[in-house]
Amino acid sequence: LHAGCGNSNGRDACNAICRSLTGNSIRHGWRVPCGSGYPSHASRLATTCIYKHGPVDGRKNDWYRGRYGATKTCGNPMNHCQCQGKLPRCSGARKRWRRRARKARGRCMKRAGWPGRKAAGYGGVVNVWGSSFSQGRGYYQINWPVVQLSGTNRNGIWSLHAGCGNSNGRDACNAICRSLTGNSIRHGWRVPCGSGYPSHASRLATTCIYKHGPVDGRKNDWHRGKYGAT
Repeated sequence: LHAGCGNSNGRDACNAICRSLTGNSIRHGWRVPCGSGYPSHASRLATTCIYKHGPVDGRKNDWYRGRYGATKTCGNPMNHCQCQGKLPRCSGARKRWRRRARKARGRCMKRAGWPGRKAAGYGGVVNVWGSSFSQGRGYYQINWPVVQLSGTNRNGIWSLHAGCGNSNGRDACNAICRSLTGNSIRHGWRVPCGSGYPSHASRLATTCIYKHGPVDGRKNDWHRGKYGAT
């Protein structure tokens, strides 16, 4: 979003954000500096910068129709928006995914001899198989997970690169967890470096891919190429 150094266009967009999140208005006296461009990684979410035509109101048809600029070079960008009241919790979104996960839970199946579970689609994960599933104290584990993706940029059945537990590995593991039960990846999850799945995993998936971090629910950030054979 373009913020116009805090002009009526900037106030109108920020107020719309605030009212949508909590029902409260923009903070009185809100100020935002002039400048250029969002941080580079913001372009992963949105490539284009627009604004809402002031004055401050609830209209839905006053968003700028053109392309004001690229996100990375957005003129006088909205580097923050301040709202009255308290920050909303994320429990609503988490509850939705847990409801979906509950519907999928218990739907067990096998593929090429590997046990699997139906999943709720977080990050595009709709089925999960593993060499085994086990329950620990306060967490569960899927060994050698293989996933089926749907509604993504990389639909199909894939084994997974974990990056020795880097942001790519955490992103994919979190998508599995959120899809199966609505819960997040275990805090402090670790996975060793190494090479190759067990040989029989290739019956389920011949190719290994990964999900580009950071940890989020995007469905369009799966690696487009062939990272390697399972």
